[in-house]
Amino acid sequence: MEQHQGSREQLDRRLNGLLAALAHRLSETQQDQIIVQCDDLTGFGAHCADLMCDAGLLASWEPASAVICDGCEQGCVMPVHRPAYQEAGSDRAFVVCDKRNDIGRIIVDLRRLRQWVISVEGIAAVIARLLGTDRAPIRSAMDRKWHLGVFKLRGKPVEALLVPLLSDVAFSGVTVTLSEVVPDGRGPTISLSRLVRFENRRLTLNENVVSDAIRHASNGARVACEIVFERGEIVLINHVAGVRLECLASAPMRQIG
Repeated sequence: MEQHQGSREQLDRRLNGLLAALAHRLSETQQDQIIVQCDDLTGFGAHCADLMCDAGLLASWEPASAVICDGCEQGCVMPVHRPAYQEAGSDRAFVVCDKRNDIGRIIVDLRRLRQWVISVEGIAAVIARLLGTDRAPIRSAMDRKWHLGVFKLRGKPVEALLVPLLSDVAFSGVTVTLSEVVPDGRGPTISLSRLVRFENRRLTLNENVVSDAIRHASNGARVACEIVFERGEIVLINHVAGVRLECLASAPMRQIG
């Protein structure tokens, strides 16, 4: 029983790690979507991709037309050949080495050709569903931000905004900004990997993170900026913009007075 529970927790850790890695990669490319290849899942496993498809975060894509050849140590990217005519029930793929005369044809495992796509639009739809917003996500015409709609938190309306790229060095990957629906309302920014997580192989909303973020934003509504000292670094917390700026490591602060 304990072994079974341990394997489930290990799978959840791999899923959450894969989600964080893909969110970081998606924001770095500054594209609306990226293709995820089977080789990208090294250390995570294709099973994780299937579970992320079930959660709506990934969608199946057409098979890859090229792979990294494993016929020798050079690791060349080679086009994949699939015979036009094959016997019924058989499906083969291979690459043909043109770099060495002692390699020839190398059979390719068809599972390596699997591909998926992850998109900002798909993530927006998943987050809106988990938050229970009042409408479908709408992309801003001015930038890449997605307005996810309004949801209720402790009886108060809160608006959610998905930001696929943030210049603030304190964040890495896709983020969600929350704010209470009031004039000039500003709220905290939460990374996607903290907002949602896999538990027992199912994607769930981290409700405690949402509640704490809104509560801290409300308690500090009169504080525009705050400077704190964390782990040897000066951290500027901008409560107006809902971001954190981590400066370079510095000498420990000296207490005055």
